[in-house]
Amino acid sequence: MVAGGRGRAGRGGRDNNNNGRGGRGGGRSGNHRARSVKTGLTKELDGHIFDLGERSSADLMRTTQIKIAQYIGTLYGGDIMGELETKTEFVAPSPKYPQSAVARQPNYEAMIRSQQNNELATLTRKAARIQSQIDTTDPTNLNMIDTLEEQLSDINNKIIRINYDLNSNIELPLTEEEKGEWRQTQKACGERQTKHLSNQQKAFAIIIGQCTQRLQDKLHDEAGWDAVNKNQKPLELYTLIEKVVMQQTGDEYPPNNLVDNLLAISTLKQQNNQT
Repeated sequence: MVAGGRGRAGRGGRDNNNNGRGGRGGGRSGNHRARSVKTGLTKELDGHIFDLGERSSADLMRTTQIKIAQYIGTLYGGDIMGELETKTEFVAPSPKYPQSAVARQPNYEAMIRSQQNNELATLTRKAARIQSQIDTTDPTNLNMIDTLEEQLSDINNKIIRINYDLNSNIELPLTEEEKGEWRQTQKACGERQTKHLSNQQKAFAIIIGQCTQRLQDKLHDEAGWDAVNKNQKPLELYTLIEKVVMQQTGDEYPPNNLVDNLLAISTLKQQNNQT
């Protein structure tokens, strides 16, 4: 009975040892903790960050740029969203003249050109006559010659002015109604550009807030950081981020690939030895 009891105890001990091994296995599983998701300052962009030093940093950068463009677009509109998506800085289109004024422009311009050409022809003939008088005046009659030369100089100056105007754009005078419409268009264009400059600064803050601390440290070490930080242009920040991330990725990938290749070779040898 005693021996049997010891036998059962022994089996029980072995069972306990098995449990112990199970416990150690559980301990190893506990060590494989789920990798924490890095986040930035904007909770709506959880998981979408800019980082470096990881093999997935380059791909993560591209997907994060897409998500940031979409998120910023919902907040601040299509102008800044389009800038981030196309990576081309938005410039507000120039204000357009009222359509009624545009319709009158060709006829008005033709009239002004005709007037200019007529005046030019008249002045040219007058200048020729005065020059002829100067040529036929008694050289000793200095007073007369001085008077004629002054007249000729005035005419030549007018000819110079007309030739300049002929190569200049003609501005159509607007009606009072058109003036009001034109002022509103100019104001809207200016406000749109001013708003976009403000949205660029907001986008800049969101982008830098989605950079991990170690990436921010690297950005601050770059020679161009002061200018980028001063301008607050998101595309300039993107260019700097891409430069730093790709440089770091280029430094990181070769060692990782080398390790992977060595592991593959080592595994292959083990399999050959086993067979």
